[in-house]
Amino acid sequence: KIKGLSREDLVREWKAAIAPKDWVAVERVRAGAAAPLPKEGIRQDKALKDAVDHCFERKSVVRDTQVLQAALKIGRGKVDLDGLKKELEYLEYKRDLLRDGREVTTPETLRAERQYVEWAVMGRSQHPKLGRVLPLQSYFSKDQAKAVRTVLNSKDAVTGIIGDAGAGKTTIMPEIIRGIVAAGGSVHTCAPSASAKAVLHDKVTPKADTLQRLLIDPKLQDEVKGKVIIVDEAGFISSKQMRDLCQLVERNDNRV
Repeated sequence: KIKGLSREDLVREWKAAIAPKDWVAVERVRAGAAAPLPKEGIRQDKALKDAVDHCFERKSVVRDTQVLQAALKIGRGKVDLDGLKKELEYLEYKRDLLRDGREVTTPETLRAERQYVEWAVMGRSQHPKLGRVLPLQSYFSKDQAKAVRTVLNSKDAVTGIIGDAGAGKTTIMPEIIRGIVAAGGSVHTCAPSASAKAVLHDKVTPKADTLQRLLIDPKLQDEVKGKVIIVDEAGFISSKQMRDLCQLVERNDNRV
């Protein structure tokens, strides 16, 4: 959460994360939420379609029960579980939904995942080292120091760090940036949410953006051409967002 800000400051932060042209869509959603439902209510198929869109906005795979739960909420008491289960089976029959046990995904999500995985594989060992390894302070753990060295020695188009919450991934980010800059590079940081962006702003750099803004703002994309893009909390990015990011990086001469 963003702490120490007034309500007005928070609103400004939230608005800054949305491109001006997207306010039309925001107002449309707001108007739709306030509008009364038609007398006949929402249909089972519409509730399930909206639930699928909602569930896969930030995730690549979800349990079937999560989709049904979302559809029940969207239906606002106008849909029933048995009817939604039948609609779910119909989506599977049409191959609009793919199942593995209790987990489901969509063909579009699967295609996006394949595209960015193929791009990442093709980009392995295709670049100079990302940065220069500099001496670290003694308070960094062995694992943190190893992570910094691994990232800065990487020759790949995309390099990732995996670690438990609180392991210090964000803490080592300034050291990674320092090594990239020491080697003559430049960096742009972003995160998938306004709250994660605020953490970057407080702990890493005042020049941080949301990933969504980077993906839709042509001016910002021009500003970051050729830079190393660091994405914090990348585990919260959907397959479609990662696919879009990789496509941007490829045409923009970036590394991630």
